[in-house]
Amino acid sequence: MLLVLLSAALHATWNGLVKGGTDRFFDTAGILLGASVIAIITLPLLHMPAPACWPYLGISAVIHAAYFAMIAASYHRGQMSVVYPIMRGTAPMLTAIGSALVVHEHPSFTGWMGALLVSIGVVTFAFEKRELDAGYLIPIGLALANAVLIALYTLVDGVGVRLSHQPVSYTCDGFVLCTLIFLPLVAGSRKHRAFSHLTKQWRLGLIGGGCSLAAYTMALWAMTRAPIASVAALRETAILFGVAIAGYKLKERISLVRVLACALVVAGAVIIKLS
Repeated sequence: MLLVLLSAALHATWNGLVKGGTDRFFDTAGILLGASVIAIITLPLLHMPAPACWPYLGISAVIHAAYFAMIAASYHRGQMSVVYPIMRGTAPMLTAIGSALVVHEHPSFTGWMGALLVSIGVVTFAFEKRELDAGYLIPIGLALANAVLIALYTLVDGVGVRLSHQPVSYTCDGFVLCTLIFLPLVAGSRKHRAFSHLTKQWRLGLIGGGCSLAAYTMALWAMTRAPIASVAALRETAILFGVAIAGYKLKERISLVRVLACALVVAGAVIIKLS
């Protein structure tokens, strides 16, 4: 539980770095690149993951590339205190359903109620604003789409990491593969600008990359010791850290409704832990 909570805090931290950056797509690429540099240095010290997990690694890398692109797009259009909770909090129920259908892990009744409570808390964020204009709805739509990607990669990696027998090397390989897909797509025709930005922001890339790599390694390790849906739902306590970062560091307005939504998320996480 403690490792999953630490993972949640680190996840919110690197998301805050992306939102607070000057170019969300290049900053996301820099964080991925930083994580890959750390992964490449670490991999020679580790055992290779079992061949049975390799197809899952490839599928996960593609899903993660789309996920990181969606993160950059969401933060380009919306506030972190709205996008991050919806993006992270809608995923647990989707993961719980997928976990039951795909890997036949059926959460207990209280586990379902906890995941549902987390999701209700997140939906509360979406209806905070009374007049829902296009500028407000677009980032919400992007966040909801990304929740589907989060549920997908959680299920794929939840199975893959168990087959790998090497959670750390599995995660490191996954980040390297994702970077190889994501970086060329983001750079595209703006290669010179991308190179200039990444060289100037290399510290942000290494710090954010280290947070991202450590956060996901901890989460995947936890999935080898506990049900996938429960770990995924408890990890959504990252919402609390994300909203705190958005309010304190990014100076976003944190209303009473958002505080209430966070309280629902915490209650859901506690129920999941006790289930």
